[in-house]
Amino acid sequence: MKFTFYWPILHDDCGEYVGTCHVCHVKKRKTRRNEIPITPVQRSDRLFEHFFADCAGPFTSGEGTKPKYNYAFIAVDSFSRFLFCVPLKSLHTKAVCEVLLSIWQFTGVCSHLSTDLASNFVSKLTQHFELKKDDGLFSHI
Repeated sequence: MKFTFYWPILHDDCGEYVGTCHVCHVKKRKTRRNEIPITPVQRSDRLFEHFFADCAGPFTSGEGTKPKYNYAFIAVDSFSRFLFCVPLKSLHTKAVCEVLLSIWQFTGVCSHLSTDLASNFVSKLTQHFELKKDDGLFSHI
């Protein structure tokens, strides 16, 4: 349509028309995004009580030399938004657990740790870190 006709607010007028068209609403494609309500993440009430953690990488160098650390472990405190970013040589579970220990030496062991379902967060070694509480320490999103 824009190749045949043009006026300054063509895009806005077309969007407004489609928004009021009954046939367009009936035939509109349903997506999963329409079904899932967006809710805010609840912040913790105390400092270093709840962390959100993930791993990033692999990082590469454009200069041709292999970087010493290819990955990063990232943890964010829910209350203060304090960020921990620790370089990692690999994403093995042992390396991730060692980083968690070093962070907890600084902050104390947190009550909740939310992660994704990556293998380095759900392995048997990581499960040994889980405290025996009613709600558990790790929650995987």
